[in-house]
Formats: sequence, structure tokens, C-alpha cells
Amino acid sequence: MRILHILSQRPGRSGSGIFLAAMVRQAARSGYEQHVIVAGPPGTSAAELPPLTAEQVSPILFPSADAPFPVPGNSDVMPYATTVFSRMTGLQIEQYLTVSRRVMEAVHSKFRPQVVHAHHLWLMTGLAREVFADVPVLATYHNAELRQMIKAPHLAPRVLPGVQAIDKVCVLTPQSLTDTVERFGFDANRIAVTGAGFDADLFYFSSAPRAEIVAELRDRFGVTLPGDEEMRLATFVGRLSSPKGIPFLLDAVARLQREALPFRFALVLVGAVGSGEDGRKVAEMVNAAGPLVVHIGAQPQEAVAKLLQVSSVFVLPSLFEGLPLTMLEALACGCPVVVSSLPTVQSWVPKQWAHDGYIQLVPALATTHADEPIASDVPRFVTDLSAVIKRQLTHPGATAGRRILADRLLPHSWSEVFKRYEQVYREIAGGELMTDNDARGVPGEVIHGGAL
Repeated sequence: MRILHILSQRPGRSGSGIFLAAMVRQAARSGYEQHVIVAGPPGTSAAELPPLTAEQVSPILFPSADAPFPVPGNSDVMPYATTVFSRMTGLQIEQYLTVSRRVMEAVHSKFRPQVVHAHHLWLMTGLAREVFADVPVLATYHNAELRQMIKAPHLAPRVLPGVQAIDKVCVLTPQSLTDTVERFGFDANRIAVTGAGFDADLFYFSSAPRAEIVAELRDRFGVTLPGDEEMRLATFVGRLSSPKGIPFLLDAVARLQREALPFRFALVLVGAVGSGEDGRKVAEMVNAAGPLVVHIGAQPQEAVAKLLQVSSVFVLPSLFEGLPLTMLEALACGCPVVVSSLPTVQSWVPKQWAHDGYIQLVPALATTHADEPIASDVPRFVTDLSAVIKRQLTHPGATAGRRILADRLLPHSWSEVFKRYEQVYREIAGGELMTDNDARGVPGEVIHGGAL
């Protein structure tokens, strides 16, 4: 079976990019023949999608002579220069689709895919339905496209016809299923809740002494954590931007640092600063936050996993999310989580997990236009966020509880998620999927995926 993956942004630099890389990795382990189309700035290449080679990846590069603008981003703030869909001219939209169609048609002719797996219910996926009219097409809905639908409603006529004609949509959470039906007019019978995952080879509970893990972070990755073994760490992992809640997190932490707490703590920020004016403002806030707010920049996933293993709490006060991969990664390490109670997140979190206290849901900040904060609700949100972080730092969780939490995440690893996707591939392809392993006579396993 030849699987073509399509993503309209750079792999590995966002949640959907990490998702794509995981699907590629799992499909390669299962022996499928693959090709990938990705969009991105100059430098986007197969090096970001191991184990694929340059011959297996077709990048659509922006800017180019035929599309002289940075790559459009499915989020308005990305960790690299992008064009905002809502501000694109009609000419730019046509240029974007023209250069994308050219690459798709070349891959269609050369690779002859038997299944197309696109990402985001947006322009690139609608175009894929046109170009690959004779091939089954499924798409993963990441929720960022809902934000684009709100911010750029004038593009809906260019999006909906193609999106509504694809064979299957895979969504991250139960709420995502509802959103897909209500906002994109997609048939609920053609939607599967497949979830998102984490790399179980990296993100897991570790019984190693804290000092040993901290030393590895320092010696192997050059990451020096503040304080000593008694210092409790609140950790954020993601793009440093306003939509991810960084200004409010900094205010909440500053409030806590003014209190006479019976313990010492620091905030560790992991990730690149977002692009544009928002990125500049957030960078200034972080730089002015003081010595107990430590920004260690973007880090390899191996380092992120080690940091989560020694963190007291992971904090993600986002204004808009689908199913955050960083939240799953933290939970898989046994690290308790404080996260905005957004509809998608709330619909995914099992009630028992919240009852046990390992996931603390903070009533989300009221917003307009998907992710623009309503100023009158900011003081309430900062107060709530500060109180929940304090509660979690005060009771960081016993070792046995953290181990149990990590075990609960095992059904959500990427290998388990891919099994659910294999079922969808089989369904839309109308039969069995032949892998390279099958062709060589390697015994295969019949996979029976289940609900999340």
C-alpha cells in the first residue's frame, strides 16, 4: 500500500507537524511505502521526517518566484515567519493553490498513491480532494482550522466543497467530532475519533534519581535547571505566544512569587518564541520576568522528556487548543498537569483522572475571534491559574501516583494511535493493506483498534 501524507506547513515545528512525523515513523515501522508533501520555508526537507529520504519528500517552498510570500500558517503565530490566511489577497490565495497543485499533480503521476492522508480541514486538503479525485482521501482535523474558519470566513467557499467530499475525517477528541459536523458540515458517520499520541520510547515514568536526570540534562543537552533538588519546577512546553497563554502564566507566577510559600519553585519555559509583533512582546515579558523564570528555548524531545520527568507540574494555559501533544507527553512521564478547560480538552479528560487530581482544569479565559482575550476576564483567569498552580506545587504527587498516571497513558502512544489509523486506511481503501513486509512474506498482525 502506497500512502501519501500531505501537510501545509513545516514538519516537526508544530503539533500537526509532530503528528505527521509520528505517522510517517509508525508507517515506516509497519513497512508501508510512503511519500510526503509538506509546505515550508527554504530548508524544509526530508531531514525533518526520518527515516524518509529526499526522494520520498516533495516540499512546497515559500517564498518562491510563483508565490512570493512566507508559507501560510494554520495558526496565526508560528515559530517561523508565516503569512496569515485572513490577510492574504485573492491573488496570493490563487498563487498558493497553484504552486501546491503543481507539486500534487507531479506526485500523483510519479508515486501513484493508494491512500492520501491529509492534515487540516483547510485549503490544501480541499485541493487534494480535487487532484486525487481517483484516490481515497482521509484528513486529520487538528482544530487550528476551526480558528481559521472563524478568522477567515470569506475562505469557506474555497474550503468546504473539497473538504466535505473527502472519504473520512479523523478527529482528536469527542468535542472535535461535534465541531466538524457543526462548522464544516461533515457527515458524522464518516468521522472517527482516533486521538493523538506520544512517543513511548521517550516519554515515560522514570524511577532514576532526580539528581541523575538533572545531571543528564546538563551534561548531554546543556540545560541547567535552577536551584537544587528541593526546587519545585512548573514547566511549560510549546510556542511562547499570547494564544498559548504565556502573558497570563507569567502574571500568575509573579503573583505566587510574591507570596510566602513554604517551598521554592521556578517556572521553566521550553520552546521558541512566536513570530511577529506578538513574539517580540512575549520575548520582552519573558526577559523581564526575573531569575526564577528560565527560558531554555526549543529543545530536542529527549531533553523535554527528561525535564518533564523531574517537573512538579506541567502548565498549559492556552486560549485555544485541539488535543495538546505536550499535555499527553507530560502525563506519559507521570507529570501532573494544569491546563485550560477548553471544550476539546475537557471532552477528552476522563473524569476519574481529574478527580484524582493529576489533571487540574482551569476555567478557560473568555475570548473573541477564537483566541483574542476579553480584557475584563483576565484578572479572574490569572487568579484562578495562580491558585491551581499553587495547589499542584503544594502537593506535587507521590512517586506511586505518578507511575500510575504514566501507565494510564499507554493506550494513547503513537503506536496505538497508528493502529486506529490503519483501520481507517483499510476501510477507505476497500480491503486489506499490503505493506512491504507482507510482500516479503513477513508475518503481519491483524489489528483491531478500539475507542479511546
